Amino acid sequence: MKYILGIETTFRTSGIGLVDKSGKVIFNEKINIDFADEKAEKFFQLHMKDTLSLVKPVMEKYGNDIFLISVANQQGPFHSMPVGVIIANTLSYFFNKEIIGIDHEISHLYSNWLDRDQSIFNFPIISLSISGAHTNIWLIKEHGKVHLLKKLIFNENKEQFSGLGALFYFICFNGFGLKINKGEGGPLLEKLALNGKPKYSKQLKFDVKKENESFKFFDIRNYLTQKIKELGYYSLRYKEREQFQKDFACSFLEAIFDELATMIGKAAADFDAKEVHLAGGAAVNTFLISSLKKFCEDKSLILRQPVKSNYCGDNGAMNAIFGYYQWSALTSEEKKDNKFISIKPFEWYYKYYVNYFLK
Repeated sequence: MKYILGIETTFRTSGIGLVDKSGKVIFNEKINIDFADEKAEKFFQLHMKDTLSLVKPVMEKYGNDIFLISVANQQGPFHSMPVGVIIANTLSYFFNKEIIGIDHEISHLYSNWLDRDQSIFNFPIISLSISGAHTNIWLIKEHGKVHLLKKLIFNENKEQFSGLGALFYFICFNGFGLKINKGEGGPLLEKLALNGKPKYSKQLKFDVKKENESFKFFDIRNYLTQKIKELGYYSLRYKEREQFQKDFACSFLEAIFDELATMIGKAAADFDAKEVHLAGGAAVNTFLISSLKKFCEDKSLILRQPVKSNYCGDNGAMNAIFGYYQWSALTSEEKKDNKFISIKPFEWYYKYYVNYFLK
């Protein structure tokens, strides 16, 4: 018994991963479906079908060697998270496997442990995780001791996604008027920025308010749309608009990532961190990597991001390795009591779904 099966259905990803105790990835595949526009019942059916289609061949080939099933059961929507939990509970019950439920947000941090020598890490570690739903700064003191330091909030509407990835989408869709799907904002902004110049970066000033365990980028959506308007974007011709998009994207990414690098730097100094990690979908962003790389070199800190780009977004392998470390920290009695996993979905997402998709 040497493998851990990871199941991921927190948002729009039906993901199955298989890793061994050393973090080596044996299998990691996923299928994405439209997260926002499907009705809940149809979305649930598609999620179940896709997840089962991936788990079936893995169980047929490796089932006898799997000793633990790890599934995301916290920090996700009500109509996607139960899919993975139902499948995990069923497999655990009928095939007599250990099972553990994990926090989706923390799981992203452990994407940095995939396909790496597990002995190379130096604690404590400061980790920045960026996605559409959440953007947070974490402190990893050691395995089993992971603490949320700061939530970075880029949308004050508590019934919508507040992560930086959602802001990327907002800039492209609402600011530039580009017709893109959710989840495509980050890659598109980076593509534009790579062909632009940071000519507006010094004009971008963010109003960041500290509130307990949060940094709120106050009214940032309205601020950016107004700034785009003030700079004359809507009066430009087609070709001029294209160049503006590239320059503004470059300027915005430089400005926002410099802001994040400052926050990371303070956290690293406060907790005497030895390493800085990037995680989440934006961990592949070359502008973010460049900003933090320079900072870490100046401070003699080790910077790590996942070794493969497909480990950055939602996936089953990160759930597997995180679940293994969390399960290993349990006592024998805790493992005995850990037989059926429940769910702890976002409370706010149900209101969001009702308000936007059931009208």
